Amino acid sequence: MPKESVCKPRSSRKTARQTSPLPMLPTVRILRQTRPRRTYDSISSSRPRSRFLLRGFFRAFNFISSFRASENSKEEKIMSDFLFLSAAEPLAAQVAGELAENATQTKSVIEKFFDTFSFAKLVSAAILLVICIVCIKILLKATEKMLKSSKLDCSCHTFIRSTVKIVLVFLAIMLLAGTLGIDTSSLLAILSVAGLAVSLSIQDSLSNLASAVVLLTTHPFKVGDFIEVGGKSGTVRQIGVFHTQIATPDNQLVYLPNSHITSAEITNVTGSELRRIELTVQASYDAAPETVKAALVRAAQHPKRVEKEPVFARLSAYGDSAVSYTLRLWTAGSDYWDVYYDVLEAVGREFSQSNIEMTYPHINVHMDS
Repeated sequence: MPKESVCKPRSSRKTARQTSPLPMLPTVRILRQTRPRRTYDSISSSRPRSRFLLRGFFRAFNFISSFRASENSKEEKIMSDFLFLSAAEPLAAQVAGELAENATQTKSVIEKFFDTFSFAKLVSAAILLVICIVCIKILLKATEKMLKSSKLDCSCHTFIRSTVKIVLVFLAIMLLAGTLGIDTSSLLAILSVAGLAVSLSIQDSLSNLASAVVLLTTHPFKVGDFIEVGGKSGTVRQIGVFHTQIATPDNQLVYLPNSHITSAEITNVTGSELRRIELTVQASYDAAPETVKAALVRAAQHPKRVEKEPVFARLSAYGDSAVSYTLRLWTAGSDYWDVYYDVLEAVGREFSQSNIEMTYPHINVHMDS
């Protein structure tokens, strides 16, 4: 409602120059119209909402462009904005067109399905579903028997079994869709678009899947090998579709993504049947080199040592307070750690029996009195 204000005469004010009283003025009522407050509802009703969305988009775009144009001239900023808008407009139009086309195609497929749907088709689909389940189980068992009788590495069995199962389930779904009257070509088109969207959201999983194929085809290691990769070491238990499972020496299970394995350096410790043990020991300068080497050779006479490979015992370096000797011998990969610790203990016993001092870094201080 408009507010009313009353203007009263100013006859009550007295000034020094006033000599005669002024006549009384009539009361005048002035109507002051208050402007209604504009709300979002009034704005949205008077102007289309799209204009405000467009304005917000350009404000955000100008805000982002201000960072890019801080070091460029005004002409370069205008040109870059023009090129950006020119490139974004066709892409946005293409994406919008594909979404509209897919929505229309999906709607037509659904309408056609309900138009041609009948109870007979539902019964046929149920019977076909039972047949597909039985066939899938039979084919999976046959695949398992073929894998056991084949010469393929056991690490490939899980991957092949999973791949065969996925393919069979997909074929069963397509057969059921055809029985229910669904256009399979349209369904494939819809699934392809959905698959593209899903593939963009699960890029890491797809990368692990591709890396699993690489691992199974190149065979850098197999189940049972002891490997070192990405700062982790352990025995390979399983090569899965997305992860490789290894057991550390303290029996902890570690799941490594396949993509990390293929991009890292892989050390297959048990890749060959034989492994070499190498020990470096320190002896005193007072001990004769021949005596030290003879003691090392005696310590290396382990029953699990490979006899055809000779023992290597040589002086390797002169240090500040000791002489370094290197001992090398070969053993089977499965016996590596047992032989390693047994030989290490045998070196200490042989040095003690031969009165050879195993020195350590130290400093002798002599004070003259």
